[in-house]
Amino acid sequence: MITIAYNERYGTLERLYFAGLDADKRPMWLTLKPGEPIVNTVNSERILGRQVYCHLCLEGEEASASVIVRVLGLALEVRPGSFAMLMTETLRELRAMNVRWKKEPVELVFTVYDEGEEDDNRYHLTVRDGVGINMVTDAYFRTFSDTVLAVTLYLSILRKHTGIPITGLKLRAPKKLIANWKKKSPGAFNDYAAFEDESDDYEDRHIIDFV
Repeated sequence: MITIAYNERYGTLERLYFAGLDADKRPMWLTLKPGEPIVNTVNSERILGRQVYCHLCLEGEEASASVIVRVLGLALEVRPGSFAMLMTETLRELRAMNVRWKKEPVELVFTVYDEGEEDDNRYHLTVRDGVGINMVTDAYFRTFSDTVLAVTLYLSILRKHTGIPITGLKLRAPKKLIANWKKKSPGAFNDYAAFEDESDDYEDRHIIDFV
């Protein structure tokens, strides 16, 4: 059995071959890159101490729309300075692997935290779908303009190149930031939820992170 997986550490795609269970009854998936050494994902994840590979879909099956949005959202996490290029590369890889995906509507909730002027990566962005699943876990930007541009480009690429309907867009952020966003990019969202500052949103943020 062969699956298409994505690497959450690097935002790349892999074809993996199921090779049975190891001594601990963990599934062993082997990488299948022509000309490169075969890697057992169990070993690499054991060394790093965390899960790295996530299944996108079995070869020949359709991926869900939300997984495609997540795979493309990884670009904002792993390569914030050139994420649009990585998104384009990922789309090219998906097509090269003959990955097809469903065109289910997806709702997206963008949350932006202002970490304060003393922080070099001042603006902290997370994106979840309508049921609370992470599309972008953590992305950081130095300026407000960089944050607005990142969200705009992310949505533009999704709409233009995936055919996935984005049926609802919500922004959660401090009141002042929402006001500035409306001035800079009016009509970007169809719903807003304001909180005064990060401390006011702490409890909700803490609960969501463990869903």
